[in-house]
Amino acid sequence: MQKELLVISYYWLPDEGTGSYRISKFVKYLLRKGWQITVLTASQDPEGSYAAPAGLKVMRVGKQKSVPGAKKVNPSIFYAKDQNWKAKLKVWARLNLIIPDAKIFWYPAAVKAGLALAKQYNFAALLSTSPPPSTSLVAKRLAQKLKLPWVADFRDPWTEIYYYEDFPQGAIAKRINKALEKSVLEQADAVVSVNAGFFPEHEGWMEHEHIISNGFDPEDFLPGNHVERGKRDKLGVQNVKRSKGAQGLPKTQKTQGVCGAQGALGEGLGGKEEEKQGELGKQGEVMKFKVAYLGSFKMNQLAPGFLNFLQNLPEGLIPHLEFNFVGNVDVLVQEEIMKLIPKGLELHFKGLVPHKEAVAIMQEADLLLLLIGQAERSKLVFSTKLFEYLMSGNPVLAFGHEGGAAHKVIESSKGGYLSPHGASEAALEYFSQVYKHWQSGRTMPGASPESLEDYNFEKLSARLEKILMDVTG
Repeated sequence: MQKELLVISYYWLPDEGTGSYRISKFVKYLLRKGWQITVLTASQDPEGSYAAPAGLKVMRVGKQKSVPGAKKVNPSIFYAKDQNWKAKLKVWARLNLIIPDAKIFWYPAAVKAGLALAKQYNFAALLSTSPPPSTSLVAKRLAQKLKLPWVADFRDPWTEIYYYEDFPQGAIAKRINKALEKSVLEQADAVVSVNAGFFPEHEGWMEHEHIISNGFDPEDFLPGNHVERGKRDKLGVQNVKRSKGAQGLPKTQKTQGVCGAQGALGEGLGGKEEEKQGELGKQGEVMKFKVAYLGSFKMNQLAPGFLNFLQNLPEGLIPHLEFNFVGNVDVLVQEEIMKLIPKGLELHFKGLVPHKEAVAIMQEADLLLLLIGQAERSKLVFSTKLFEYLMSGNPVLAFGHEGGAAHKVIESSKGGYLSPHGASEAALEYFSQVYKHWQSGRTMPGASPESLEDYNFEKLSARLEKILMDVTG
C-alpha cells in the first residue's frame, strides 16, 4: 500500500544550495520505495525549469527566490566590518526579536497551505528539515492540527548553531528560543540529526533521536559525469579515464589585475617556465595544477591558517597553479583573499553553477579544499560536500577542528589531510606532496571506496524510511 508523505522544506529545487541537497536526495529514494510525496516549500521556480518526477508534487508558497545565475552574495550581517549603529541594531534585532530565525514570516502562509493540502491528500506522516528552525515550527503546528506522526530532520543544531557562539542572544531571546526547541523535540515522534551532540541539554531523555549523517548520491558519479580516479565498482560507479583537457567545462576568461567577483586575479602565468613544471595539452598550452573549493564560503570559515597557506605557496610553483572557488563566496571573503594572494597566482571566483557541473569540476581538480567554520560548535557538522569530495577520489586538504566530525571521516577514509584552523606548515607540506605526484604523472591516492559505502544516500534513505514506517505503524 502506497503512503502519502508531506515534506516541509524551506528550500527546494531548482535551488541547488545546501538547504535542498539532503532532503532532495531523501525524497528521490523514498519515491523509488513507492512513497507519494508532496513538498511544501518557499523556494520559487520563476522560469519553470524544475520537472517533478512521478509521484512528487511541489507546493510553492511565499516569496523566497531561486537565483541560479547569481554571482554575488551580500556579506553576513553578523560578520560585516565597521558597522554603523543601524547595522548593529539590525544584528541585535535579528538575534533578539526575530525568533527563531528570519524565515519565521513564512510560518502563517506555510501552515495555511499545509492544512489545505491535507484536505486533498491522505498524508500518513510529516517530514520536516531544518534549518531554518521555522520549518520545524510549521511542521509542529501541522502535526498538532492534523494529528499526524512527524519526523523532524536537523542538518545543523538549533540553539547550539555556530553563530550563537560568536553572537549570543540576550537572556530573554535565548530562553524563548530554547523553549521553542524543546517543544519541537518533545512533540516530534522521531528526531533525525546529522551528528550526535546537536541537543546536549536534552540527550538524557531523547530516546527517539536517530543519527543519519550526510552523504553522497552514487548516481551523481555515474559514467558520463567525468569520474576519473579510483574504481568505484562497489558503489555502482565505473572507472573512467581522466580527461586532461577538462573537456565540457566552461572556461573563465583570464585577465590581468584584480577582476572582482568573476574572472582571474593576478597576471596569469607571468614568468619563465621552470623545467618539467606543468604539462602540455593537445594544443601546446601549459596544463595547470588545479585546486578547487566548492560550496558556500562565509567569513567564519576563513581560517588564518588558510590565509597563511595562500601567502606562503612556493614562489616557483605560482605560475603553474590555478585556484577555483565555485559557489556562494561572501564578498568579504573575496576581499580578504584578494589582499593576500601572491602576485601571478591565477584565481577565479566562478559563482554558482548547476550541481552536475560542480561535480565535474571537483572530479577534474587535482586537489580539493575544504574550509570548516572556526566556531567550536562547527566541529559536530560535516557537509554533503565532504562526502562528494571524497567520492571524487581526489585528495582533500581541509582546515578545521582536530578530532572533529570531518577530521574523523577524512582520516578513516584516508582521503586527505586536515590542518588546524591556525596552522599552515603541515598543509603546505601536504600540498607539496600532492603537487609532486601530479608533476610526475602519478595520482595521489584519495579516499578508499569501501570507507564510503555507509554514506551512500540510497542506504541513508533506507534508514529514514524505516523510521517513517515505525512512526506510521
